[in-house]
Amino acid sequence: ARLLAQGTHSHAMRTLRRYLWKEVAAATAFVLFALLSLFTFFDLVAQLDEIGQRGFLLRHALAYVAFTLPSRTYEVMPIAALIGTIYALSKLAANSEFTIMRVSGMSTRRLLMNLLGIGMLMVGLTFLLGEVISPPSERLAQQTRLKARGSQISVRDFRSGVWVRDVVKDPAGGVSAFRFINVRQVSPDVGTKDWRIIEFDRDYRLRSILRGNIGTYVPGAGWELTEVVETRVPQLSTDASLPADAKTEVLTHPTLLWRSELKPDIFGVLLVQPERMAGWDLIQYIR
Repeated sequence: ARLLAQGTHSHAMRTLRRYLWKEVAAATAFVLFALLSLFTFFDLVAQLDEIGQRGFLLRHALAYVAFTLPSRTYEVMPIAALIGTIYALSKLAANSEFTIMRVSGMSTRRLLMNLLGIGMLMVGLTFLLGEVISPPSERLAQQTRLKARGSQISVRDFRSGVWVRDVVKDPAGGVSAFRFINVRQVSPDVGTKDWRIIEFDRDYRLRSILRGNIGTYVPGAGWELTEVVETRVPQLSTDASLPADAKTEVLTHPTLLWRSELKPDIFGVLLVQPERMAGWDLIQYIR
């Protein structure tokens, strides 16, 4: 009889737990749908002014808004979970269902643990959405918009192009040089044009300025630059003086393989705003 009572109680707790989860999930989904509908409408209205300009059509606006939905969901999910949970619990209280749960043997502690389980599940889903689904979807949205308008990444975000710092290390792991790379035009497919590479030694004394036209990434080697003009600045000696025969050299190269660990991914990352980047992409961006 004791085992039968325990089994009946356990079955009742599982039933109540499933019912509680179902009510909270349904309320959260309803609030999430309402918020997404509202924000989607506002996003679409915001794109109407650009329709018909520079090849940007209604289908491009619809595709852009559709690709930004995961990011919007990630932003409003905490609010939807809060409002949905409060609504579901208030509904249960208004219908005296909490009283029935307590009579059935569900303690306040068990109720809180069940709500905590629902909350952790929502946190996991939100984390998955923000780290895995939202960043590539946001990148597709920006690529769709830029391709439709024929724009470059630098035109939309940076007046002088994209800037990236590259640290050159010696075999011992110490810093031997700093490079500041400026790429004026980056297309949505991460094609690069109009390069400028300014290199300093470890004490930030100018070494050289390199200009190139088109940059093509060579996996494992670096970047192949075309129409390169390299200006080498004479270096100071140990007593901070210039040698008597020091002079600035200007070299030209039809093509030049510029060795660097800089990959095209960093330019693709810049399509997504920092607050919408995945954790790993954000670390790359910061570095």
